[in-house]
Amino acid sequence: MRSIESRAREEQRRCAISRGLVWLLAAAGCLCVLVAPVDAAAAPGLTLSASLRVLYGAAADDVTLNPYEEGLGLRGGLTLSGGLYLGASLDYFFGDSDDAIDTEVGIYQVLGNVGYDFDLGLLMLRPSIGFGLAESSLQFGDEDESEGNFALSPGAELFLGFGPLNVSAELRYNEVFVGDTGADVDAVIFGLGLGLSL
Repeated sequence: MRSIESRAREEQRRCAISRGLVWLLAAAGCLCVLVAPVDAAAAPGLTLSASLRVLYGAAADDVTLNPYEEGLGLRGGLTLSGGLYLGASLDYFFGDSDDAIDTEVGIYQVLGNVGYDFDLGLLMLRPSIGFGLAESSLQFGDEDESEGNFALSPGAELFLGFGPLNVSAELRYNEVFVGDTGADVDAVIFGLGLGLSL
């Protein structure tokens, strides 16, 4: 009985830490927008952008099978003349598998993104927050289950431009609100991208 109660308390503590980290990253992103460096200017003009990204998701909790692992992402958006970025992304993570128990897990998500583009000379910094739907899947033998939940994904992306082409690196925390099921699918996501801006 004691071990069940201690596991429940530990799970509550981990959830509280995860949610605290999400809100801390969201607050930091808002702070970046409000307190921009004096020499950082908003990216000029109206800009359309698209990128293909290679992703890796490290599960935030100690899980047997990581639903993230390697993945691919597509992102497209519009930066308004004041620097406000509005976009959307589709991320697909291949997940993990265990042949011994004939199990596979994975996740994909569709997010709307809001951010701000800071022009730092050769570099551009985009703190942003994504929100939308994350669909996690579990395949156990012949059984296939999936569940969709709300996802919140604050983070930042750094771009290096070469004319209309750019390369980028990103770091995000992905919080998926799964309710009381105890199936944690939060992750820290790293990404490298190749993009085009017009």
